[in-house]
Parts: sequence; structure tokens; C-alpha cells
Amino acid sequence: GAREGIVRKLFWLCIASLAAGCSLGPPLPGDARLVTDIAYAERESGPLTGRLFVPAGAGPHPAVLLLHGGGWRNGAPRQMDVIGRRLAGEGFVVFSAAYRLAPASRYPAQLEDVRDAFLWLVARDEVDPTRTAAWGYSAGAQLALLLGFNPVPGQYRPNAVVAGGTPAVFELFDPQSRLLTNYLGASREAAPEVWAEASPIQWVSSDDPPVYLYHGQTDRLVDIEHARRLARALTEAGVTVTLDEVRGGHLGVFLNGRDIEARATVFLKGLSGS
Repeated sequence: GAREGIVRKLFWLCIASLAAGCSLGPPLPGDARLVTDIAYAERESGPLTGRLFVPAGAGPHPAVLLLHGGGWRNGAPRQMDVIGRRLAGEGFVVFSAAYRLAPASRYPAQLEDVRDAFLWLVARDEVDPTRTAAWGYSAGAQLALLLGFNPVPGQYRPNAVVAGGTPAVFELFDPQSRLLTNYLGASREAAPEVWAEASPIQWVSSDDPPVYLYHGQTDRLVDIEHARRLARALTEAGVTVTLDEVRGGHLGVFLNGRDIEARATVFLKGLSGS
């Protein structure tokens, strides 16, 4: 409704201000470093770039691909700096990647981009390709889950996924949702197969990596039912899953989620053995 539209606009304005602002998060510790605007792929529209956080020490280190939110049509890697700096301080190589945005690029362009970003990351000398994860918020969480649940045969896949505020069950959205039609190119009635293919819950299987879900209990943009249904499906498939239900809405959890991010980092450190 109108209220949801206003909330969504405010969210995107805040995301835009984060992307335009200075680097976020605590200073990088010791000899850790940040490399900005590093290209990982070329497209007709130009290079795709990201922000690479490299921890101190020779490695090889565990690695995390970060994927920003913004409704698949806004946002930038910089807005994930808080998480990137935290993870680098805990010994992870982190790559916060840009991906092509809608409506100029429709799904599956975004998934193709994040797959390339992940392959670029795991191929780096300082990365241990057997200890990897993807972490996204909102639209980025949907892409992180698809990266983990729907891998290209024969290619590396993340060993874990952290997903916050996740659009995971596309049938829960209005069939005429402008957000989804902008991303997928058509309404659900016109392209039901595309809506199903882009919905992470459709790809749940017993060989999926462990998942840490966090979601605001009063999220009005992406209802918490998305996370609850996905957690149930993963549990039924025998996949390790944690559902962290927290106070706050979609924007609040992203902006004020330092305690949640600390718990998710502990989850990743336990899996990576770091």
C-alpha cells in the first residue's frame, strides 16, 4: 500500500546516502588493508567492481562475499563496509561486490554477476577456497542464497550463507509487485516460472550449505514469514539453519544490527575453523 511505498522510498534514500558517504565501520586493524574499485568482471555496460578487505597475515584465509541490498535497483558495495571491516578484523578476506542493477539489467544478470564475483574471490592466492561464505542483506541476501543453493555444476559454492531481511519466498509478494516486476521483468501471472526460479526456497535441498538467517520481527518490506518458511524448509531437508528473529524493521535491522552481525560472525568462524 501507500505506507509500504513510503517506507520503501525512505529505505532506498538511506541506502543511497550510505553508498555516497564515507567508509563505514571501525578502522582496519594492524596490517589489514582495503582495496577499492577493484574490477572482477567486464560487461557491455562496463567493469564490475568491488571493495576488497584483506586481513593481516599471509593466509590462506577464509573468505566472505558481501552483497548489498537496495531492491535490486539501488545500493553499492560501500554500504556493507561495517560488516566488511568486522570480518577482516576476524581474519577473513572480504569482497563486497557490485552487481548490475534493474531495470537496465534483469534477472538472472545479477546472479551471473555474483557467481563471477565469488569465483574471482576464491581464486585469489590469499584465500582458502574450501572455507568460504556469502553474506547479503535484503536483495543481496536473495542473491547470496541463490549462490549457495543453485551452484553451477563443477564450480565452487559457498560453504555457508548469512542472509538478513531475505526475500526468500516470492509467492508471498503481491503478484503485481513493482519491486519484483522491475527485477524479473514481468508480473507473476505473466512469468510464473521466472518468479519461481528466482525464489530461494525453490532451490532448497539436502546438500545446501549451513545458513544463518536474521530478520526483523516488524519488517514491513519483507515479512518475517519469508525467513520462517525458509528455515522450516531447510530444517525439513536436513540442512543446518539458524533463524535469528530480532526486534526492528527492515531498515532498522540493517542500520543497527551490530549485535546480530557479531553472532553471525561467530557462526562463520565456527564453520571456517578460524
